[in-house]
Amino acid sequence: MSAVCMPCPAQKRIRGSIERYMQHTVHDYVQDFLEYLDIERGRSEKTIGNYERSLKLFLASTRVQSPKSITNAKVKAFQEYLKQRTTSKGTQLKTCTQNYHLIALRAFLRFLNARGVTSLPAHSVVLAREPLRSEAVLTREQAMRLHKALHKRVNVRFDGSIDVCTLRDNALVALLSGTGLHVAEAVALNTTSITKSGVVVGEARGATRRVALTSATYKVLRTYLTARTDADSALFINMGRNANEHNVLRLTPRSVERIVASTALRAGVDVRVPPLVLRRTFIEALGKQGVPLAQAQTLLGHKHDLTTKRVYRVRTLSGRDRKKVR
Repeated sequence: MSAVCMPCPAQKRIRGSIERYMQHTVHDYVQDFLEYLDIERGRSEKTIGNYERSLKLFLASTRVQSPKSITNAKVKAFQEYLKQRTTSKGTQLKTCTQNYHLIALRAFLRFLNARGVTSLPAHSVVLAREPLRSEAVLTREQAMRLHKALHKRVNVRFDGSIDVCTLRDNALVALLSGTGLHVAEAVALNTTSITKSGVVVGEARGATRRVALTSATYKVLRTYLTARTDADSALFINMGRNANEHNVLRLTPRSVERIVASTALRAGVDVRVPPLVLRRTFIEALGKQGVPLAQAQTLLGHKHDLTTKRVYRVRTLSGRDRKKVR
């Protein structure tokens, strides 16, 4: 007669904790997932909040009570709900917005699958195919107008002083249009980042790259730096009335958006010009000049070459050929 192996107390505790964990409701698993994003993945509060809203929207629209009840039919019903959902302005959700909600659901399912919780496999959630956007760029005439305005000599004021604010605006827009930098990269630059051979980007993140400057762009930047009388290390600083309230002179991305829009308006460009339009125009210029893909990847600061291939190719193709790229 064989002896019966009795579980030890430690095994009983482990088995009991597993059983209690498996009895969680789907709402408990959502909270565990959000804690996982915060503690283990280190996601920001905004990201966690977006994921929470998307998952709550899924649970409310499908009335799912347990992970086991998440099926392909429920996901399809959620997709149909997103297609019919409207914004506060009465418009339908964009395809990219619908995909944001599906990405959150897919990440949640991946979390459940990794912990052995019975639910739908994460790869079953398929994102909607987004239409290729016709991204705006400056025309040749608009680019020439902007170029002339940026390199035009700034007049001296009646009291003999130089308008440093205009010099700053010209230098900022000239840098963005001549290098294709992201706004976050531009505002993070310091005065020591500018050299005659180029601008050193990414010092704050530790991964630096050098982007070449044209002689005209470098001249505009040097004129602006020479006219400054402060000792702040930031390259582009706030010169408004309330600049010293928080002892932070460095420009914010929102300020850069306003400066780019006002500078383009001053130059006679009759369309709205956000900073991203300058970057797209720069990418298109690279393609027309025949710059190799590897060099374009370095200039644009892309971590993966696949990103450069897609953006670089789409921006340099004709309108008919762009429809074929996915």
